[in-house]
Amino acid sequence: MAVVNTEDDMYLTYGGLAGSAAHNRYVLTHSGEFLLQSWNSTSAAWMDLRRWASWACNRYGHCGPYGYCDNTVAAPTCRCLDGFEPADPEEWSGGSFSRGCRLAVALQCGDGFLALPGMKSPDNSGSSKGDVTRCLVWTQELVDTEKIGDDGMVQWRT
Repeated sequence: MAVVNTEDDMYLTYGGLAGSAAHNRYVLTHSGEFLLQSWNSTSAAWMDLRRWASWACNRYGHCGPYGYCDNTVAAPTCRCLDGFEPADPEEWSGGSFSRGCRLAVALQCGDGFLALPGMKSPDNSGSSKGDVTRCLVWTQELVDTEKIGDDGMVQWRT
């Protein structure tokens, strides 16, 4: 197994024992497409065996600050967190979500916390060894949040 990191590419490649017939590799492109390729010794080139396209919600920050990608529906789409509205409604209705959402009403003294069940934690914060009971605090804009379902399972789409 080897990691190849050049100016144009970064990928992990692996092979079988010396002399084995198949040489395959997985490639993640700069646009987020995931490929399974096999070496064709006749043409001396990598041939695509399978392609998995990236959907927009996979891109970091696609739904903007305080927006989240709802992966619980057939066609994943961006939505605003409860209490927020699109920062630019015209762009939002046109399918451009990068400006995200803003508070619909200013916070008041005494406002509390909002539980977000079934949500993936943003910005690679994750949870420690599956402990979903802890609180996470952000001091900047909340970006890269995703609704993954009430059971906490991420749905993989191919």
